[in-house]
Amino acid sequence: MSKFYYINDVTKQQCGPFEPERLQQLGIRRETMVWQSGMPDWMKAEDVEALSFLFDPKASVPRPEKVEPIEINEPDLSRPINLDSGFKSEQKEGQNSIPPMPKNWMTESVVLSILCCSPISVVGIYNASKVEKLYSEGRYAESLRTSDLARNWALLGILFLPVCYMIFFFFNMLAVSLG
Repeated sequence: MSKFYYINDVTKQQCGPFEPERLQQLGIRRETMVWQSGMPDWMKAEDVEALSFLFDPKASVPRPEKVEPIEINEPDLSRPINLDSGFKSEQKEGQNSIPPMPKNWMTESVVLSILCCSPISVVGIYNASKVEKLYSEGRYAESLRTSDLARNWALLGILFLPVCYMIFFFFNMLAVSLG
């Protein structure tokens, strides 16, 4: 039986893999984004047929596949054990990987709005607030573009205060020279 990954609704972090029965214990909601090997993209849990039993009390819980017992042999102690090999990912070559969530630039935009009194940074805050939502919906490219927009508006917010000071200085000098 395939194991599922899910995006935690609170932390927005990828969790798993878990058996479908374990997802039931974890309290997966209908809107929770889930994925398993073989799925083209993340989907809402309610749209995955294998998880229908989580939300429909009439649906039956899937039964685990019959597991054949394995024979355990004595370890070969004549060969050294390589402890540095690490763990191998379950992902096979050619499968789509889940990209990491891009930086949302929320902290920078809020700090600039407060410290620099920059109304331009508000646009950065707006874009920063959309990054996590787009990522959790599986719209990775769009979340990356929105992250770039949030960064650009935050950088423009940095320039806002010096530009205002230069304009003020220019008009002040103009007023002094005319008056």
